[in-house]
Amino acid sequence: MEEYIITILEEGYLRFNYIKIENNNSLKKIYNLFKNNISEKPSISIECYYYGVYYRYIKNNYDLMKKYYLMGIELNDSNSMVNLAFYYQFTEKNYDLMKKYYLMAIELNNSAAMNNLAFYQFIEKNDQSFVELYKYEDKNKIIKLFNYKFENNINLDQKYYYSFLQWKSDKISDIISN
Repeated sequence: MEEYIITILEEGYLRFNYIKIENNNSLKKIYNLFKNNISEKPSISIECYYYGVYYRYIKNNYDLMKKYYLMGIELNDSNSMVNLAFYYQFTEKNYDLMKKYYLMAIELNNSAAMNNLAFYQFIEKNDQSFVELYKYEDKNKIIKLFNYKFENNINLDQKYYYSFLQWKSDKISDIISN
């Protein structure tokens, strides 16, 4: 079963990196979806992630893709966050949502999110300072850079920053309450 999924993802037309499926029940669910188009309700994050991949890249059903990625995001799956951000960046071109989901994944130390956000800032905003971020894979460096840019009135999307401030405020509240 696992070999079939790997073949579809890595060797097939998707060219997608396989993320190990540890749970045998999950492996069966995902295999049945990919091989037989049999959909059972996903119950853990890896299932939600692969359901999102399936509906995005195999069935081209963006509504179901969003549904399953959002379910994965509720379970703190950073790969679902990155894939949804990627969709918003390149397909729907909703940069506010793209940034929101990349930041959420960065909070969970997802290096792909760091790389993709740095790439976006470099290409779209011509901001060289973000290019180095992916090397560090350190969310604190990203946070410091955002703070510096805003405090010094350097061009930074206001909505993006206010979304970041809300996230930062929530994190500080969590730390204080614990």
